[in-house]
Amino acid sequence: MTPLDYSRKRLREFLEEVKRLRGMEFPYEHSRQALLEIEGVFRQHLEYHEHLDEKSDPSTVEAACETELTALREYLPFLGLIIRSTNVRNAFEMYRPLLRLTRRIVGHKTKLIISSEWEYSPLVYLGITFLPGFVLVGLPAHQSGNPLLIPLAGHELGHAMWSEKILNSLWELAYRRKVEDHILANIQKNHMARFQDLFPDVQKPQDLTSDFFGQQTWAPASDWAIQQCQELFCDFVGLRIFGESYLYSLAYLLSPHQLGIRPVFYPNILTRINSLIMAAARYGIDAPVGYEKLFKDLDEPNPMERHKTLLLELADGASSNLVGELISEADSLLSTPDIPARQPEAQKRAISAKVDEIYRDFEFVAPAQKAGNLANILNAGWKAYRTAEFWSNVPQIKNQQNPAEFKERVLKELILKSIEVLEFEEITTE
Repeated sequence: MTPLDYSRKRLREFLEEVKRLRGMEFPYEHSRQALLEIEGVFRQHLEYHEHLDEKSDPSTVEAACETELTALREYLPFLGLIIRSTNVRNAFEMYRPLLRLTRRIVGHKTKLIISSEWEYSPLVYLGITFLPGFVLVGLPAHQSGNPLLIPLAGHELGHAMWSEKILNSLWELAYRRKVEDHILANIQKNHMARFQDLFPDVQKPQDLTSDFFGQQTWAPASDWAIQQCQELFCDFVGLRIFGESYLYSLAYLLSPHQLGIRPVFYPNILTRINSLIMAAARYGIDAPVGYEKLFKDLDEPNPMERHKTLLLELADGASSNLVGELISEADSLLSTPDIPARQPEAQKRAISAKVDEIYRDFEFVAPAQKAGNLANILNAGWKAYRTAEFWSNVPQIKNQQNPAEFKERVLKELILKSIEVLEFEEITTE
């Protein structure tokens, strides 16, 4: 068999798998639509391959086979994600409210798929060539049905916002310019001798900008800083949407820290947490007292990695310099009636009163009515979850063999039922 024969066979087998998947029951339409989009593209691949033969130009055949093989490697994992989006471990009740939220903050035509992933941290897939307009969110498989961790999806939606609203916009250009200016000023003011020791070809400060090699010496720091800015922005989006519940769910996920060296494209943990506390104060959100004590920094790179250490210091300084602007930008982009602000004080009191009202509903083991939005339900849920004496006098719970575990299970079901009620209220008012 020739490579072209193998290529055709691989495509046919892939399409047969897609055909089998199309026979599944999908809890929401966007998973099915994604499957059909992928199928259509690979059918075009197969049609093109079938027009090739032994008389075709060898370089054309080779390029077609390479493209097919690359596409299979890239898109087979998405089939897995689409399958997992149908799994009953997912909390399907959260889908519609998150879709509404996504369309309000990213774009009204956005398609959303929420699935479980075998990764510990939530993640998002954006800008997929064959799936334009889709946002794919993967949640940790063992927690994908836990409604208390829904706020973590806010961070992933922040990535979608960054891609849609900031990337390739004047904002992104402005951030990059400020990052570069800060790095250059920092090198010249505080690190020039150290920099020249590590990069001997940089003879004078002007070489940092006028010489191509000089520019490449500090370019990684600029790229890392922009990535750090994006991660901070996404934290601020999650916080601005979900309030205190974002802080609690983040602590649940990350506290105190994992072993290993910090990634260069994230601020270290305590920098990230202190930035969130600063944002909370700006947004009128009450961060838990001593919240930062729940976390520890990851290890910094080995000092022997002198180049990486210096560049990371420069990146950290540049991203920290933009924290205030990123807080403001997230607030500005999310200033819609659907995501009520906690400023001024009267608005904060009104939101607090609504959360307390939902909390009292939960005390009576009743789903919330007229909750207003998803954040109110989740903040009330976290308030109940964190209150040790909650339901302590309810006989049906107190008499269980493991009251705490039973309480948590009932509370999660109650939160999901409240989300269902919220969705029904949304539909009936449209």
